Amino acid sequence: MTFLEVLSASLHRPAAASGHAGRRPGRAVRRIVAATVMIAAVALTGCAQPAVTPAAVPDANAGAASNTVEAAIDRVELVSVSAAPPFITVALYGNFPDACSQIDDVQVRQADATFAVQMTISRLPNARCAPQPTPFVQTVDLDMAGQPAGQYTVVAGDVSTTISWDASEADASSQPLRLPLAFIPNRGQSASPVVLEAHGQAGSLFFTAAGVTVVVPGAAVPLAVEFQNASQSATVQGTSQLPGVVNIYHGRDQSGWRDAIPTYESLAYRGIYDGIDLVYDGSEGLLKGTWMLAPGADPSLIRWRYSGGGAPLLDIASGDLHIPLDGAGRLVEKAPVAWQEEDGRRTPVTVHYDLSGDTIGFALGEYDRTLPLVIDPTLVYSSYLGGGSADLANDVALDAAGNLYLAGHTYSSSFPGATGGNAGRDDVFVTKINPAGTAVLYTTILGGLDGEQAKGIAVNAAGDRVWITGETSSANFPTRNAFQSQLGGGYDAFVAQLGGNGALAFSSYLGSYLMDDGRAIALDSRGDVHLAGSLIGGFFGKVDGSTYQLLYTRMIQGQEAAGNAIALDAQNNIYITGEVRSDSWPTVSPVQATCGRFDNWTCSTDAFVVKLPPAGDDLLFSTYLGGSAANGGSGTDIGRAIAVDSSGAIFVGGETFAGDFPVVNAFQNQKRGQNNFSDGFVARLDRQGAGYRLAYSSYLGGQWTDAVSDLALAAGGSLMVTGWTDSADYPVQAAIQPQIGPGVCFGGTSRNCLDAFLTQFAANGTVPFSTFLGGTNDDVAGGVGVDGTGRVYVAGRTESGNFPVTPGALQTQRNGSQDAFVVKIDMNQTPPPPAGLTPRVYLPMVLH
Repeated sequence: MTFLEVLSASLHRPAAASGHAGRRPGRAVRRIVAATVMIAAVALTGCAQPAVTPAAVPDANAGAASNTVEAAIDRVELVSVSAAPPFITVALYGNFPDACSQIDDVQVRQADATFAVQMTISRLPNARCAPQPTPFVQTVDLDMAGQPAGQYTVVAGDVSTTISWDASEADASSQPLRLPLAFIPNRGQSASPVVLEAHGQAGSLFFTAAGVTVVVPGAAVPLAVEFQNASQSATVQGTSQLPGVVNIYHGRDQSGWRDAIPTYESLAYRGIYDGIDLVYDGSEGLLKGTWMLAPGADPSLIRWRYSGGGAPLLDIASGDLHIPLDGAGRLVEKAPVAWQEEDGRRTPVTVHYDLSGDTIGFALGEYDRTLPLVIDPTLVYSSYLGGGSADLANDVALDAAGNLYLAGHTYSSSFPGATGGNAGRDDVFVTKINPAGTAVLYTTILGGLDGEQAKGIAVNAAGDRVWITGETSSANFPTRNAFQSQLGGGYDAFVAQLGGNGALAFSSYLGSYLMDDGRAIALDSRGDVHLAGSLIGGFFGKVDGSTYQLLYTRMIQGQEAAGNAIALDAQNNIYITGEVRSDSWPTVSPVQATCGRFDNWTCSTDAFVVKLPPAGDDLLFSTYLGGSAANGGSGTDIGRAIAVDSSGAIFVGGETFAGDFPVVNAFQNQKRGQNNFSDGFVARLDRQGAGYRLAYSSYLGGQWTDAVSDLALAAGGSLMVTGWTDSADYPVQAAIQPQIGPGVCFGGTSRNCLDAFLTQFAANGTVPFSTFLGGTNDDVAGGVGVDGTGRVYVAGRTESGNFPVTPGALQTQRNGSQDAFVVKIDMNQTPPPPAGLTPRVYLPMVLH
């Protein structure tokens, strides 16, 4: 077993390296502290449903009305327990009566220590399906906010299960990994009333002189916390500056670009009331506001009101305050507590919420008014169901110091009407995370009025030259020192370079009037950058890393041609893999001289592997790599990843639909995916004379869909391979997660949800390690990297809302639609598993 560590960070704004500890009392100082907790608890009636596509042909006279009945549940199982936010996730297992049925609604009702779950299913009354039971799995979250420790029963129809709940124990094993909030000054990226802001998966916070606006994903309108009768002379300022910065480049107008915006660990409202300051700090999903009152200051001055939600409701029994949110459940502000502290001892003081009209404050018991007073509430603003945004990490890179770089695209927005969110549909992001995974050192956003994605990233050893490539359809994509400053048409490839602090040094289009994109990027020993992608067909090119001049572009001829991955050796020779459909592909010393056939007259799409000199003007080696449609399937083969080691051996990975893909010394000799489903493939080509030979070549997969998306060289000639699979029988070995995540997608008859995977090939082609990485919905790995100590990093995107912990990992909070993830796995450590550990564990790896 390997040891796994999860790295988590906001992909939009830098986060702090450590939490703010707050001011410590002196021995002669007596303090009163009133603490409250606000927890966003979303009603479970809106629990997400798996998309169901019945394998049926509706009757021509089928009506629109459907029959709705209560689902028969066979069993209920615990999936995970999370303390912050507090919820229990359970899975309902059952069978649809036929493939035309689908989940209609899920309702949860609580009575004391019992949760009753009712699930209804529906079907078109005249739809024709075979009367064959179809299995399903549905996950349900149970809101545990404010629930005391004890045994809870979950009842669904005629079955039930009992679950232990103790928030303090859950904290120890499944506490979300929350990087401290970073407070960012408004430099014009948001509306003018905003002074500072903070962002994360749970939502966004905007601080003005008048109060705090909380944008919770899924809520129809923001919730505003408005300070009542606050001093007009109060100042709002960031305190305790952090090392991370934010760079925002939206559009072509450079006057709107923002470089090196500082970030702060906390912020302070100075003099918000007479003799009273308010200091905010916190972590992802948690906002801690500390009211600092000078001797003699009047706490009754502190009052606030909520706007944008329903009227606050006080629970007399618990003392909790409930604020309904339009479209996103409710916020629950936990009952406050208060105490005096002197010489390290705490004496409880009576405190409760004071509601007067539509405003709220604190009512305190007796205390010493000649000494300072501290009131210390905590706001938990996270939303269980997340929002409609999506964030996808497509590639990962590392510098010599072990800093991690992620590149991808984000659909997430920010404050309504502000300019700091997306410039268009989706924007490029680049995030740098320190080696310990405790701090985001910078985040840079690039975008125009339409859409763009980063697909490849390369970093020099010093980390001060970060290159990315991808695609954009924005006519105002931000360019600097560009060799092509205008959009060619449709989609163009782009190439950009960031400096050491993430500032934009260079950015250019690279495209024609058709659909073009950059898919891969690599740096040579001179610092020049090499690209591969699709440009009216496949292409590769080279940009001078100092002058930013385009040195050349060359075409990869053939139908459906594209360069998908690129690598360089120590002599700066160029290696490319991709896909091509052509019977006239130029081969040089090939391991496969002819294309795989779709039929007697037509080539199918094959993977290719080529080697070129640094100038890119000659073919030193070129080969097809693929099979045919002869044994079922389309015969399509796609090269998606490539690497080259110090001996000149070439490693290639991708996916194949061919039943006769060339295999040699294979770990898996035969295609296991059915005809219309792909297997992954991995091949090693060793040098032999002037050419190469297949040292090993293998399928990699199970009976459904499998694909290799990336690979990276590791110690001892081994290879780390990642990608995606929905095959429950994907080969595993010494796995962290030996089973595919429970969940049904796209119908539930034979379609598991996608999981990421990580598989290690030894130098001889055997597989000593292979594991699933995933949860209850789709999880797809896009990139893998290995640092100098052998630690492996996997990045991608996840739609899963829960990840029960693996030993030593921290539990993530529930995410929104799609989030980026990054996972670090130490292949060198093998801690013993705790006693009683269930073999099925899933990984907390959500980034947002």
